[in-house]
Amino acid sequence: MNSFIVGLKLEDTYTSTDVCITDIVFAIDGTSYLNNNRTVHALMLANNTKTSLFEPFLNATGLVYGPVADALPNCFAFYTSFVEVETARFLTFNSNWGNFFLAFLFNQMGNALNFQTKFERIQVERERQNYPGVWQEYGDLVYLVWTFSPIEEGSLESIDSTVEQWMRSHEWLAEEGATPV
Repeated sequence: MNSFIVGLKLEDTYTSTDVCITDIVFAIDGTSYLNNNRTVHALMLANNTKTSLFEPFLNATGLVYGPVADALPNCFAFYTSFVEVETARFLTFNSNWGNFFLAFLFNQMGNALNFQTKFERIQVERERQNYPGVWQEYGDLVYLVWTFSPIEEGSLESIDSTVEQWMRSHEWLAEEGATPV
């Protein structure tokens, strides 16, 4: 999981990424620790070694007070950063889904060789049994697919103007006010 997230390069783009992910991992670890402790504690209660649920209660409150409480503001900051960055990015496409998907498709075609290289690296890392390297390449692959910029000369609005300019330069359209020959 860590290798995949490193490959995604989330921290390069969005704020509070690492602290949010760390808090979530600690919360998951704390939940597992609590479940293990409850199991052992239940056996101790059955053997009359323990008489209360004090230790599991401490684990539960520590879990809520610690990583869960930290995750809420940190992950909200990550979410806010994600929304701001991606909203600003969508504005670069003139808030037009056609421009967005056109740029996406051109990006994917332009990255065809990069994709081939990534899949070859994934295969090599699998053969080496370097699974963190495999997952880092998968993360980088997702990053490569997701990060693309608008194509100015390829936007839907400029296609019409490009065609019109080509037709004028090849004398298919007469200039305004000119008499046809």
